[in-house]
Amino acid sequence: MATALAMALGVTLLMPDGERKTPAERSPAQKADKARAGGQPLDEKAAREKAIRTGKPVEVLALRDTTSTVHALPNGKFRLTTQAAPVRAQVDGEWLPIDTTLKKADDGWRPKATVNPVTFHSGKTMKKKGGRSSRSYARTPLAPTSATPATDYTDLVTFTAENRELTVGWPGPLPEPEINGASALYRGVLDGVDLMLTARDTGFTHVLIVHHAKAAADPALAAISYRLTSPELTFSLDNSIDVLSVKDPSGKEVGGSPTPFMWDSGGKPAVTQGETPQDSGAKESAALPGLAGPQIGGKRAPADASLTGGGTTSAVLSVIPDRKLLTGKDTVYPVFIDPPLYGKSAAWTTAYETHPSTSFWDGANFNSGTTEGRVGWESTTRGLSRTFYRLTWKSSIKGASISSASFRFRETYSWSCTPTEMELLHTNDISPATTWNDQPATRSVIGSKSFAHGWNSSCPDAYVTYDGRAIAQSVAANAGETKLVIGMRAGNEGSASSWKKFAAEGASAPQLTMEYTRPPREPTGLTVNNKACDTTSPYTTYGKGNLTFAAASSDPDGDLRSLHFQLWMSGNSANKIVDTARTTTSLGRADIPVDKSRFVNGRTYFWHVKAVDATGISSTYAPPGTVTCGFVYDDAAPSSPDVESTEFPEDDGTGGKWSSIRFGIAGKFVIKPAATGGAGTDKFYWSFNREAYVAERSATVAQGAAGIMLKPPNAGPNVLYVKAADTAGNMSLTASKYLHYVTPGEKADSPGDVTGDKIPDLYAIDGHGDLRLFPSERSGEMDASMSAAHDDGKPIDTDENEDGKADYGYHWVDSTGNNPALISHNGDFTGADGIQDLVARMPDGKLYIYRGDGYGSVDIAKRTEAHITVDATVPAPSAFTQILAVGDISGDRRPELFVTAGDALWVFGGYTGSAFTTAFRFAENWTERDIVNVGDFNSDGAADLVYRSFAASTNGMLMIRHGKPTSGGGTDLGSLSSAANSLNGADATYGTSWTAANIPMMLGTPDVDDNGVPDIWATTPDGGLRYYASTPTGGGPATVIGAGWHRMKRLG
Repeated sequence: MATALAMALGVTLLMPDGERKTPAERSPAQKADKARAGGQPLDEKAAREKAIRTGKPVEVLALRDTTSTVHALPNGKFRLTTQAAPVRAQVDGEWLPIDTTLKKADDGWRPKATVNPVTFHSGKTMKKKGGRSSRSYARTPLAPTSATPATDYTDLVTFTAENRELTVGWPGPLPEPEINGASALYRGVLDGVDLMLTARDTGFTHVLIVHHAKAAADPALAAISYRLTSPELTFSLDNSIDVLSVKDPSGKEVGGSPTPFMWDSGGKPAVTQGETPQDSGAKESAALPGLAGPQIGGKRAPADASLTGGGTTSAVLSVIPDRKLLTGKDTVYPVFIDPPLYGKSAAWTTAYETHPSTSFWDGANFNSGTTEGRVGWESTTRGLSRTFYRLTWKSSIKGASISSASFRFRETYSWSCTPTEMELLHTNDISPATTWNDQPATRSVIGSKSFAHGWNSSCPDAYVTYDGRAIAQSVAANAGETKLVIGMRAGNEGSASSWKKFAAEGASAPQLTMEYTRPPREPTGLTVNNKACDTTSPYTTYGKGNLTFAAASSDPDGDLRSLHFQLWMSGNSANKIVDTARTTTSLGRADIPVDKSRFVNGRTYFWHVKAVDATGISSTYAPPGTVTCGFVYDDAAPSSPDVESTEFPEDDGTGGKWSSIRFGIAGKFVIKPAATGGAGTDKFYWSFNREAYVAERSATVAQGAAGIMLKPPNAGPNVLYVKAADTAGNMSLTASKYLHYVTPGEKADSPGDVTGDKIPDLYAIDGHGDLRLFPSERSGEMDASMSAAHDDGKPIDTDENEDGKADYGYHWVDSTGNNPALISHNGDFTGADGIQDLVARMPDGKLYIYRGDGYGSVDIAKRTEAHITVDATVPAPSAFTQILAVGDISGDRRPELFVTAGDALWVFGGYTGSAFTTAFRFAENWTERDIVNVGDFNSDGAADLVYRSFAASTNGMLMIRHGKPTSGGGTDLGSLSSAANSLNGADATYGTSWTAANIPMMLGTPDVDDNGVPDIWATTPDGGLRYYASTPTGGGPATVIGAGWHRMKRLG
């Protein structure tokens, strides 16, 4: 079992690599730095200040993790170095270099410092007979699912991953192990069979050593069973490739085992001429070259696997060796059997054409003394290989400017000293399921280079570098990702001269180094005379006085210097009225006053501002995207008034300020004449969410100053429009727009409502690929929207490079900006918090549940993949063409999901928090139909189905099918499965002229107007958005509530 357990199970193969030269990481200087930081590790600001002061690089200890290191440099930049293998581990709160040397513990033997703690258990006394192990203990039967409750398992190894333990048991007693360095050799576990465990940086390796033909013929080797137990982790097997998966209670994969593999001792090691193969570090019989993996010319084959107890916390993995290899006449003993276990910190794999359905995750079955990746065509075995690595780092450097970046690899073997070409690729992610038949797609070719090292002393092992600045800028800086997956591919895969090997673990593992600086953050809190920036026409009016423009910013590197303001008249942007940098205060604020003489009465002006740091690097201009702040200068009518509220604070441009009182409670709004240009104000007029001023919504100056008690009509975003009027009735040319967010009420969300006001709301993926929320009113109208997704509080709809697209890795669309996610919301999927959640089939082809945060948004960092654990007939989420969350219609208190895939309509239910456990397929063909809505249209307590037909005879017709209630208060899904089974025995016409040409997009929604019937939102070819207030027998009259919706990519 060649296994290096990392994170959940173990991983890779044998041998300590002996290459780790990482210096001790608890030096007195580092301890002193931590002490000066008040007991906290140095952050970026403190490290940068020290580096500039001392003229030496200083590590940012707060960003240290197992594989990556960040240094602040004397020139003000930062250098991030990450490797494909761990270089350190945290032991009792301190970082230590990886040290796999075993030390005695109470319950066995443990390595000194590895990423995932493991314990090799001490064996039990075994009776000897003729110098061999006794065979009187319980033996493994011949059947693949051989282990039975009577099998006497002995704990072999226990490890901890993400604070969860898993124990592997051997089917019989074990001897006391012989310890040498990182290895524990259990001799004679079967007659003529030894078992070796070796501690690795991320766990351990495990291999059975079958010494001779007599041992190979032992029936006990027909099927070797391993007991897998855990208090919380569950086990499952992909029978198509014999890959074991280990999952935590949420359904997240935390480890597993790739395809079992075996090989004999034939052939010769592929090493540099003049060198000898590195042994395992074990003594005597275990010091065998074959422990390093299959040799050139040797025999090798995958083994079969089966699992009993799948889906539970106690299972038995059975490995069935290839009998032809194990007992063949030309087999060279010892034979090695390697069913490895690995953890999620494993980060590389080889794809091997000779065994196209076999996983070699983390070097399993393919390692050498240092664990190496293979590239190219190996003529002796006639095998073609490609190798992939995942590089990760702790903290995002989104927005950074990468000045240099390079990849470094150590080539340990080449076919000859004649240089041959190798391509370095940027690929999609890898996993334990990666095989030759299922390789990650190539995103781009990073570069190609010809070289040869490791054949003999004329071209010894050496490092090779590739330029990585462009890909680092794209992935790490622009997209803000914290991982990069690379692939190695021979330039000529048909030539044996292309074959190469590279160190994959230890200090020589593949490495990426980036030097970068980060610009200041885009300014926020933009104001004119203390009024918030207005980005929509008609713009706020100012007049009768000077104007002061202000904003604030900060810098992640701590060196903010100034804010640069630009101001110009509409239609004359080439001639700036202001184009000036102002030094920031200690709080990051700056302002600039502009005399009223610079403005022309009745004209519109625009302005924006950017931040600049001490190195001259600037942020993007604020406000975000392509919009600018606008205003009208008018010194005739009173300026737009000043508005403020303690209970309902004004948005500062971040969407992070919410009311201190909940929806449905009135709060005080103080309205005053504008400080500049407000002279002569006699009265105020206000309106929520649209401009409609009437005498009933007015107040005197005195009343405004005392505060007016108002109740915003919606939870979530609201805009209070206020105009000032003088005694002659002249009103402000434009209104003050007071945008504020109202905290949802305390009661559970109603169906489809994510803002707590009991009215269903609408999600949409807009033209930039961002998720937006449009809170609805009872009339179906929507007057404001808000960003509806964040990453642990950080907005993800920013456009820092101002290219008109969200630059957060295209979360809701693919990398081309297309293939938008399928989205839907109606139901609390994640638990009993009463908050509506979002269901999404994402561009990666997987189905996720995004937990609602109670404020109309979702946190992408807390999404959960939703599996469908029914049977093989259920379509994969990648095949879904439409999804519609419908709430609980079955009566089991868990929401259902309607899905179309191919020609079928499915209903998935029984959601457990990580998986749908029931599936129901409708009897009819759904190729020429769309789901429109599912809900109770005739008030009989059962859900009904409205669909759109594209069939020739009924094209563009909406049809309704009435369901039948069950005695338990739910809906009989069989009654919706076909027209004949329905309540009325036939479908009825619900609407006409709903062709795809007339209605490009539509979304059924729970009841909006409170008449007890579900409703519909739909778009028109000219970009309009319509609301249809439905009735039991058909859609009601359409209300046009918006324009520009042709740019929307998806409704949900």
